Amino acid sequence: YFDSAFVPGKRQLAFASKLGIDPSAVYPGLYACDPEAFGPHSPFNAAAPFTFVGRLTEEKGLLLLLSAYSQYRREVQNPRNLKIVGNGPLLSRYSRTQGTEWLGFLPPRQLSRILAESHVFVLPSTREPWGVAIQEAAASWLPIITTSNCGASDVFLTPFRNGWQIPAHDRDALLQALLSADSLSSAECNAMGEHSRMLSLRYTPKTWTQSVLDMASGIASRWGESP
Repeated sequence: YFDSAFVPGKRQLAFASKLGIDPSAVYPGLYACDPEAFGPHSPFNAAAPFTFVGRLTEEKGLLLLLSAYSQYRREVQNPRNLKIVGNGPLLSRYSRTQGTEWLGFLPPRQLSRILAESHVFVLPSTREPWGVAIQEAAASWLPIITTSNCGASDVFLTPFRNGWQIPAHDRDALLQALLSADSLSSAECNAMGEHSRMLSLRYTPKTWTQSVLDMASGIASRWGESP
């Protein structure tokens, strides 16, 4: 029934191949943000916050994050705040957690500013087939903390080069990542941010357009028609 597939990343590429689509006709990069809409990052700020962006639901790992963050606050002398961007059912139940700032849904321009003023991006999802927010954070020159369950981490995270990839549901690992991120120096943040930005350029509106053109050309060729 299908000549080609346009998918987010390699996990979906593997799934499309299992459905019988020729791997050469499967194109990654379906969900690409525009890196040029994000950054530049603000100068290093020793008090810059952690930032979470996503639906306020359990599958985004938000309860795990709030638990680990509360413990983090108890273990450091000058804890960073945690900014939470998004809407969802957990807002009314947990918005009074000490040190958190709940910003609700933000349009892209405001989100870009919040990310530019952040220290580290955190998305500890327990189920996340992709996660465009990870690329947006990478495009904002941010170190990243996320889980191995996030599909976008395959493309936009190199463990210990620009962040931490932890097991889903692992509160202790998340806590340790927060503590490690908290202690980053200006030079370490800059190096991680540069690597994040480089990775964010893997999928762009330009590569998206080229994939669509290549896909159309490939389909036309297989059907013996002119592209």
